[in-house]
Amino acid sequence: MARRSPIVIGSVVAAILVVGAEVAFVLRPKHVGTPAPATAEEAPPDEAGAPAPPRPVFSPLPRPPVVSRPVPAAPPPPAAPPPPPEEVAPPPDVPAAPPVADQAAARAALRRRAVVMATHNVEVTKQADEKAFEALNLPDETRAAIRRINDDFTARKQDTLATAERAGAASDQTGPPIVISDEPEKGRKAALGQLLGADGAQKFDAAENAAVHRIRVQTRTSWLHTLQQQAPLLPLAPAAPPIAP
Repeated sequence: MARRSPIVIGSVVAAILVVGAEVAFVLRPKHVGTPAPATAEEAPPDEAGAPAPPRPVFSPLPRPPVVSRPVPAAPPPPAAPPPPPEEVAPPPDVPAAPPVADQAAARAALRRRAVVMATHNVEVTKQADEKAFEALNLPDETRAAIRRINDDFTARKQDTLATAERAGAASDQTGPPIVISDEPEKGRKAALGQLLGADGAQKFDAAENAAVHRIRVQTRTSWLHTLQQQAPLLPLAPAAPPIAP
């Protein structure tokens, strides 16, 4: 058997060691360590062999404190505008005082006013009867009979008013200006009772009163204007002061 050369054997051993070292270096476990605290870095020794002085360690500059900016307050709501100045109404014009009438003229005006009002009431009653005819659905014969009763009532009422006006004018100045009798109203009511019976007359009277109320409400303004034109009231003269003895 041939003897191997020591040089070859040494080369093989060296190659094996090199490869083993490389494999051990690659496969070694890696350790994660905490970083060492910052220290003064040591400068490499100079050529004479004396150690270099340590370099100073500069700490990082402190951060400025965070100052929170104040949130601006909401602006106050706008003030309400001042109320407008109150308008002062001008003083009303004071009407001139009407002329003062004497006692006899004032009483005559009251009698005239009473006659006009009584005549107006008669006309309102006749208009209300026409409304009551429709509300109660009365036959034509009954309607014609009630109209004849109303015509007779109107004639009797006019005579009564004329008599009362003459009597009031002839009376002295101490009593009422006029006294109007209600005999025509009583005669009309009795005639309606004989025509319609007690129950029918009661129903007709209720329907008539309701219609009279509606007519008065509807014509109140115009009627007051007409009354003031046809029979205005006259102011009475003040009484004369007594004569001292």
